[in-house]
Amino acid sequence: MTNQQISTTIKILYVAASIIIIGGAILRIQHYPHGMLISLIGFVLGTITQIIDSSRAKRRTKEIEE
Repeated sequence: MTNQQISTTIKILYVAASIIIIGGAILRIQHYPHGMLISLIGFVLGTITQIIDSSRAKRRTKEIEE
C-alpha cells in the first residue's frame, strides 16, 4: 500500500471509531442492551488505530532524521 492509501485508511478507521462510540452512547442513553459493548468496541478500535498511527509517525520521523 502506498503512503496515501495508508493515511486514508487510518482516517476512515478514526471516523468509524467515532461513529461507533457516538452510536453506543446514544444506545446507552436510551437504555438499549449492549450499548456499553458497542461503545467499548469503538474505544478499542480508536485505540488500535492510534497505536498504529503513532508507530507509523515514529518510523517516519526516524527516517527523516537519518
